[in-house]
Amino acid sequence: MAEVIVVEQPNRLRIRLQVGERERGGRTYPVIQSLSYQVKENAPHQDIYDVATAIGSLVAYPVYDIILTENKLLTE
Repeated sequence: MAEVIVVEQPNRLRIRLQVGERERGGRTYPVIQSLSYQVKENAPHQDIYDVATAIGSLVAYPVYDIILTENKLLTE
């Protein structure tokens, strides 16, 4: 069996914003919209977080959460 080769791919930063609330069945749910950015695969996590919070401070809605999706291509 061949050894697996891991090729780093650009990562995705997603900043989810709570733009409102919706009621359904007697419960209140947040209404979410996302901002999405491509991030270099070698960017430090702290730097990514700092940039995300800086962007969050510039938008009109509160940041609901910050998600980093790390992508890797697996091949032989």
